[in-house]
Amino acid sequence: MPFDSLEERVAFRRAAREVYDLASCQWAQAVMRAQEQWLDDLDDWHGGPPPPPPSGWPTEPERHSDG
Repeated sequence: MPFDSLEERVAFRRAAREVYDLASCQWAQAVMRAQEQWLDDLDDWHGGPPPPPPSGWPTEPERHSDG
């Protein structure tokens, strides 16, 4: 699903942040940092598929960088 409308992206971001808020109390610091980076990536997302979550990153979460 491309999430081309602003409303779809806003709803996706809101749901992702709600899940983060609920689950983050159980995560290690490195996982929390990776999730926070992903939420920042979502804030910069303007169309097409959403940025992949940390579980889809090709490297360790704490080594993720934009680009």
